[in-house]
Amino acid sequence: MRSSMTIVHAPQSDIKMIPSPILTQVESFQHWKNDIIRDIARYRAWLRDNVIYDQRVDKELQLIQARLRDKTLSIAFVGEFSRGKSELINALLFPQSEQRLLPSTLGRTTMCPTELIYEQCSEPYLKLLPIETRQEALPLKHLKQQEDRWLHIPLDINDSKELQNTLSHIGDTKKITVEEAELLGFDCQFLESSSDAHVYVPTWRHALINIDHPLLRQGIRILDTPGLNALGCEPDLTFNLLPDCQAIVFLLNVDSGVTATDMQIWRDHIGQLQDRSATNLFAILNKIDLLWDDFADDEEIKQSVKKMKTLTAQQLNLEESAIFTLSAKQGLHARIKGDEDLLKKSNIAQFETLMFESLIDKKEQSLRKNAIEKTIFLLGNTKATLQAQLKQLEADNRSVIAMLNQGHGEMKSIAQQAKRDQVVYQNQIIALKASKQAIAKQVNTLLLSVNQDHFSTYLETTRTNFKESWSSIGIRESIAHFFTCLESDFTHLEIETNTTIKIVWSIYDKVLANSKLTHNANDDNHPDNTDSNIDKNIDRNIDRNIDRNIGNTIDSNIDNDINNNWDSHSSEQEHDLDLVQPTEFRIFEFNHSLAGLKTKATQYQKSFRSLLSGQRKSTHHFFNSVAAEAQQIHQAAHVEAKAWADGLLIPLIQHATSRKLLLDQKVKVFKALAETNKSQRQKQQELVQFQASIQLQFEDINLMIQSVSQKRPQQSFYESLKLKSTPISSEPQVY
Repeated sequence: MRSSMTIVHAPQSDIKMIPSPILTQVESFQHWKNDIIRDIARYRAWLRDNVIYDQRVDKELQLIQARLRDKTLSIAFVGEFSRGKSELINALLFPQSEQRLLPSTLGRTTMCPTELIYEQCSEPYLKLLPIETRQEALPLKHLKQQEDRWLHIPLDINDSKELQNTLSHIGDTKKITVEEAELLGFDCQFLESSSDAHVYVPTWRHALINIDHPLLRQGIRILDTPGLNALGCEPDLTFNLLPDCQAIVFLLNVDSGVTATDMQIWRDHIGQLQDRSATNLFAILNKIDLLWDDFADDEEIKQSVKKMKTLTAQQLNLEESAIFTLSAKQGLHARIKGDEDLLKKSNIAQFETLMFESLIDKKEQSLRKNAIEKTIFLLGNTKATLQAQLKQLEADNRSVIAMLNQGHGEMKSIAQQAKRDQVVYQNQIIALKASKQAIAKQVNTLLLSVNQDHFSTYLETTRTNFKESWSSIGIRESIAHFFTCLESDFTHLEIETNTTIKIVWSIYDKVLANSKLTHNANDDNHPDNTDSNIDKNIDRNIDRNIDRNIGNTIDSNIDNDINNNWDSHSSEQEHDLDLVQPTEFRIFEFNHSLAGLKTKATQYQKSFRSLLSGQRKSTHHFFNSVAAEAQQIHQAAHVEAKAWADGLLIPLIQHATSRKLLLDQKVKVFKALAETNKSQRQKQQELVQFQASIQLQFEDINLMIQSVSQKRPQQSFYESLKLKSTPISSEPQVY
C-alpha cells in the first residue's frame, strides 16, 4: 500500500513570502557559540605566547571547542495518526523551502519514524531500514553505521513529481500474519487487518531524509513519528531517539483533546522524560480552524479552548504555558499565499518562536555546564596567578623605588631575592609532578569502578539469565539485577571519588607546606647573596625537594595526612594559591541518568503485552535498547572520571609554572637594572613599564572571561514573556 502526496510550491506571482524568525534565532545562537570558540582560540594562543603552555590544558580547551562546534538541535513531533504532525513540520520548513516536503494527506502518511537531516558531504537521499531488523540484537544507533542494511534512494529536489514518488515510500505497508507481526513487536489491536486474517505493518523501521535546507544546515534535526499503530514495541524510540531531543512536540486534536490512545503514547514514550532538564515538552491542540465559525460567539470559543488547555495541562502534568492552540494547515496555507492575517490567526508563528527559543535555551544551559564553565574555570586560574603576581610586583616596586629615592640603589639584592623566590615555585612544580604517583593508584581504583569489563560481564550475565527464564517475572528480575549491578558501580565510584578528593587536597597542602619550608630555608641559608651561592642553593633545594616529595607523598602515613588536611582544609590559607582549586566531578548527573533509565525501563515493561508474555525477540530487542543506553551512561561516567582525574593537579601546575615564568622575567628585569648605569628616574620608568606589561596581561584575561561569560542575545519579546520563570499566555487571539 502506498500513500499519496502532493508537493505544494509557492505560487509564482507577486505574492510576498512571509519570512520566519526561527532561522534568525538559530543563526544568532550559532554566532554566539562561534564568538566563544574564537575567545577560546585567543586564550590558547595567549598561553602559548606567554610561555604558559600545558598540553593537558590545551587538550581540554580543544575538547570544549569541539562541544561548542556541535550544531545539533533535535526536535521530535509525536502523536497519534492524523494529528497534523507532518503538516506542522511542513509549515515550519516552508518559508525556506517554498514547498511541502513531507507527505501530508488524509490517513496515515508516515508509517515509520522519519528523521530530516543535512549532511554536508552527501547528496540528497532517502534511506530506509527494513522492518525485519527489529528481530535482530543490534540497536538503531549501530544499524545507522551499517550502510548495507539500508535501502538508499537518491532525491532529485528539482523534480517535484519524482520527489513526491520517492518520499511517499515512508508510508509503505506490507501484509503479514498476526504471528509475524507480534514477533516484530506490534500490538495487533492497533493494526489494520485484511479480509484473509492478515494485518498491515510498516514496510520500514526507520527513514532518513537528507536534504539541503537552511534550517537543517544550521544543525536542526527533525524527527517525525508515526501513530500508535505503526510504533508497536520500538524501544529505540523511547530510550534513544526521544531522549536525545532538546524539544518534543506532542500533537492533539483540539476538538477531542487527550484520547485514550493519545495518553498511551504519552505514557509509553514521552511522560517519563518530564524529569529531564535537557528536554522541553510541548503539547499542541491542533486544528483550531475547525472552531472558526462566522455564527459562533468568539468569546464563547475562546473560553471553551481555554478550558481544553487547562484540562490538557492537568492530564499531561504540564504547565499551561507549554500548551499551544494553533492550525498547522492554515499556517502553511498562509505562508503559501503570503497572507499575514491568516498566519496570525493560525497562531503558528508565536509557537515557532517560543519553541525554538526555549529549545536553544536548553542547549545553552547544557553548553554552559559542560563547556563554558570549564573555560571560565581555566581562565580563572590564569587570572588568579596574574593577580597574585601583580600584588607582589607592586610591593616589590614600592620597595625598590623607595631605595632608589633614598640613594641606596641595591637593585642586585632585590634581583637575588626574586631568584630565591623562583626556588619556591620550581619546587612546587617538581613536587606536583612527583605527587602524581601518590594519586595514580587511587585513580586506577576510581576508574575500575566503572570499568567496561564490568559492564560486559553484567550484560552477558543478564542475557544468560534471559535464556534460562521462562516467565516475564524471571525476565523482570534479570533486568532489575542488571540495574542493581550498575547502581553498585556508581556507588563505588562515588566512594572512590571522595577518597580521591581527600588525597588531592592532602597533596595541595603538602606541596604548599614544602614550599614555605623551602622559602624559610632560603632566608636562613643565604648570608652571602652572590649569584653563585644562590644558584648552588637552588640546585640543592631542588634535589632535597625531589627526595622529600617522592618519598613522602606516597608513604605509609598518607592516610593520616589525608584526614588531617581534609579536616582542616576549610580554614583560610595564608598563601595566594587558595585562589586555585581542583575541578568538580558531577557524579550525581550520572546517577540521575541511570535512575531515569531504570524508571523508563520499568514503565516500558508494563506497557507492552509482548514483553509481559515473554516473547523472546521483543524482549531481547527491548533489553538491547536499554543496554545500549546504559552502556552510554557507563562509558560517559568512565570518560568523565578519567578526564577529571587527569586534570586534578592542572590548576596547581599551571599556577606554579606561570608564577615561575613571571619570576624569570622579574629576575631578568631587576638584574638588568642592577647592572645598568641608567638614572634613578629611568630605572623607575622601566619598573613601571614591567608592571604595566603584567597589568595588560591581566586585563586581557579579564576581557576573555567577560566575553566568554556573556549571555546569548535573545528575542526581546521572549525575554518579556519570561517563559522560564512564569507561566505565559500562548494565545494572542482565538477565533
